[in-house]
Amino acid sequence: MEGNMHISVKLKIALQKIGSKLSLLTDENHIEEIVTIQNENRFIEIIKEKEQTVLWLSLSEYGISLGSITTTDSELIAEISHTFLEKAIAIEDIYKGAYGFQYPMNIKKGLKGREILYALAWETVISHYKKSNPPLLKMVEISEKLKDINSLKSLIPFTSVHRLCFSKTFQVREDDLPCIYYQASEPTNKQIIISTYTGEQLAHGDVDTMIEKFVLMIENYA
Repeated sequence: MEGNMHISVKLKIALQKIGSKLSLLTDENHIEEIVTIQNENRFIEIIKEKEQTVLWLSLSEYGISLGSITTTDSELIAEISHTFLEKAIAIEDIYKGAYGFQYPMNIKKGLKGREILYALAWETVISHYKKSNPPLLKMVEISEKLKDINSLKSLIPFTSVHRLCFSKTFQVREDDLPCIYYQASEPTNKQIIISTYTGEQLAHGDVDTMIEKFVLMIENYA
């Protein structure tokens, strides 16, 4: 009988056993079973394909993915959920335990808390451009140059369609900071465009000129 239980039922039982007060949001359909759990800015998603026993579990904070694992153990998922959401374990400690989460490959070792989120935010941006069809290599180039500029390190990068934008916090995406993007249809010396978040063009030019101008604008806005 237990094998036929929806994953949300198994998780509720497992969470009750450890005294958790977390509530579940369940999405049932014909393809897969989906359970989500949220506490403040942290979020867990569990997916089970129909007719399968393996569960896929992912963790995120402020919408930034921290990693995922697969397991068949609903009690392990309950323990991870309790630790991540209710005990509010430090981000860096997620990768130190026995849960199987791997420290992100493409970010510097030894980072903590907000540093990890910041590095992952940049990885999310760059991955978005690399996985676009076709890949937006000019935006990859711009992102790689901007991510190492000290004056931008208090700001959070994100993509708005294919524009690279910045926010002052992880929570607010719509900000008064300008965005930068690549427009292939323009002449080569005008292909990089700076605009407001709402789309008003502020400047256009070549990569190096616009990066320099963009950084100055950001510094003035921030």
